[in-house]
Amino acid sequence: MNKRKRAETSIKTIKDAIERYGRFKFSVKGSSMFPFIIDGDEVIIERVLPEDIRVGDIIMYIRDTQMIVHRITNIYTTSTGRRLFILRGDNLPYEDKPVWEEEIGGKATKVIRGDKEFTAASFHPIVISAVRYVLNKGRVLKRILGLKITQNDILNILRRKR
Repeated sequence: MNKRKRAETSIKTIKDAIERYGRFKFSVKGSSMFPFIIDGDEVIIERVLPEDIRVGDIIMYIRDTQMIVHRITNIYTTSTGRRLFILRGDNLPYEDKPVWEEEIGGKATKVIRGDKEFTAASFHPIVISAVRYVLNKGRVLKRILGLKITQNDILNILRRKR
């Protein structure tokens, strides 16, 4: 079975699990939602009706053969009542291609990192804005001071058990 066929089969399995059980847990790859969701975190996605989705929610959508977990930044309703969602990864400088309501697989309700769990309440957009501001100021300070702090350094700190 080729890579694309395996991905399509996996996505179908995930869609079926969400439809049948109302939720699905999977391990995230990538850093687009850093620092709230990091590579290796487990995310619980639950079935959600499009009309129950709000700006600031983190949703999973399926495009081609990929599952993408990003935050909603805007919602538009067409004259026919169809909803169009604008999303962006917290760590990305650009928005995703718009997502139609039928592409949405579910809403992230919990993130599990080691023995810690974060709920949807901790995903609040005001907190994200503050973190973005601090991270951006940190990058400027890092350049001024000539420090060589990488995203991997920050990831190691976040994963460290206390």
